[in-house]
Amino acid sequence: MRKVCFVFALAAISLFSFKTVNALSLNDDGSYMTNKGAKISAEQYEVLSTKMTDTSIDILSQKQLDYLSDAEKNILPEAIYSITTDISDKNGNIISSRTIPATREEALSVVENKNLHVLSDGKLHDTQKEIIPSGLRDEPAWMHSTSSKRVRLTYYMQDFDTGIVDYPVLIEAKWFTNPSVRSVDVLAVRWTTSRPLSNIIDDTFEAVQKCSSNNQSYTLDGNNMVRTTYGIGESMNLFDSCSNFELSMKFVAEQSLGTVYGTYQHATTGVLLSTSKSYSFGSSGLGGVLVYNPSSYANYYDGMGGVYDTLSTGCNFDCPW
Repeated sequence: MRKVCFVFALAAISLFSFKTVNALSLNDDGSYMTNKGAKISAEQYEVLSTKMTDTSIDILSQKQLDYLSDAEKNILPEAIYSITTDISDKNGNIISSRTIPATREEALSVVENKNLHVLSDGKLHDTQKEIIPSGLRDEPAWMHSTSSKRVRLTYYMQDFDTGIVDYPVLIEAKWFTNPSVRSVDVLAVRWTTSRPLSNIIDDTFEAVQKCSSNNQSYTLDGNNMVRTTYGIGESMNLFDSCSNFELSMKFVAEQSLGTVYGTYQHATTGVLLSTSKSYSFGSSGLGGVLVYNPSSYANYYDGMGGVYDTLSTGCNFDCPW
């Protein structure tokens, strides 16, 4: 979530904002320190606090603070803008926030473009148009991105009016670029509590590889599947002539699975189908899911980080049912 603050510095300064945060630190000598490292004396704070909120004070530079706290000066009208990006969990609770000062043009652009966010480098990015390095992303545990692709996982509970409860799972991988190696990739999930193979409701299973010019579906009992009481994985041979790849696997379990872990592993060299399936499920494996035997087979894959999700009453994205 992004928010734009407008602070009008007039004879009296008002703040229009969607949130209030007191980020000023009180020093032993009675002065204050802002989150930007600017120091405000007790006398300066007394003057400033009559004109603006602590949120407004916190985003000002030392030069601006010194100027605005001078009671003798006739302050000319000016506008000060800031942009805040909130990071929320899947229940809508804000877990962290990031605020930067902004120009009027930047503030207006955020109002018009919902894809503009403040990332960890303290800069504004258009997350729809830019390929964002993974180090700049504020991502929940159920999503992991690199500069080339993204994997997401959702696992939740459905409670029907009939009293029936079941547990949908969806994992999907999306490419931002076109992979140079097209071999046998693996999309898989594992869970923490052993469940019978029949726990997965057969007619809910769907695994698909999609791209710009072709689609391929896979079945629960097909030759590309690895299925045990602790997880399932699907091997997908990427199309040779295709772009805009999206791969997904979804199903509904009859019983809770505990915590669910997911991974998408891209082959960085030519891999046989039989080699791609030479794994069991465990936390020490690729993405916290795939334990290859022999272990050297893991070197054929890119080792992309995994994701996990704990049971909730709502899905994280694009509810499949």
